[in-house]
Amino acid sequence: MDMHVPVVTTRLGGQIADFPWNPRARGARWLLIGLLVGLGLLLIALGRQAVPRAAPILLGSGALLLLIGVGAAYVSFRHGTHTPQLTLYEQGVVVQRGRQMNIVRYDEIDMLWEQILWHNGRTQLMLPTRTHVYTIQTRDRRTLRLSDQFVDVRQAGTLLQQEVLRRSLPAALAAYQVGTALPFGPLTTSRDGLTRGKATLPWAEVVRVSVTEGSYRGTAARTYKLQVTRIGQRRPWLQIDLEQIPNSQVLLALLRESGVTLDLGPLLSLE
Repeated sequence: MDMHVPVVTTRLGGQIADFPWNPRARGARWLLIGLLVGLGLLLIALGRQAVPRAAPILLGSGALLLLIGVGAAYVSFRHGTHTPQLTLYEQGVVVQRGRQMNIVRYDEIDMLWEQILWHNGRTQLMLPTRTHVYTIQTRDRRTLRLSDQFVDVRQAGTLLQQEVLRRSLPAALAAYQVGTALPFGPLTTSRDGLTRGKATLPWAEVVRVSVTEGSYRGTAARTYKLQVTRIGQRRPWLQIDLEQIPNSQVLLALLRESGVTLDLGPLLSLE
């Protein structure tokens, strides 16, 4: 742990785990900077030899890319000695970036999104096997984004999910049992059923709720999806990327409470 972390973190209880800056993230940043500078120099060189009509466009584009690359290199070099650090405590999470520190207590978290993407096939060998992004939003609308720039961020994300579930589920269950409708981003659940937009599917008409794998927004990337099957229909009544649902673990726990058949499928292998 960084010895410069203020004493204020002692209010968060004991330290659970440290997640240092991932060296791959720094390497990827410098690779991008190198590409920007190289492409900028290439366009400038081509502009000097181009016909008068095309020269200004090539020279201007090259100069812009070169400026962006040099600026990014300056910022990276200046902050290179202050690598970010993610630390989880018993009562909260701390992200330190140089002299800037973000502290979020678990009981301040209003919503937590989890995005997991991966690529299949030989054409994607140069891309990471799996990427993770966890976005935290507090009740006072502060946001904190955690990604694979931190080593083992998946483990950190799992711990965050557990803390949000432990603190949010009792109140959510109590509200559900008295008939309160509970929103989860684009979905709403209540004792009447599951609602998306103006359409509500009663629990009695739900065959199964499953977590499956599918294409991410029509791209080559893959992600986890929540799929709801209705009685008498072959096509899913609902299929939505799990990353769109805040506090997804709380929603899955409420779905168990509703009594529907819940198939977590690929998520079971991650536990």
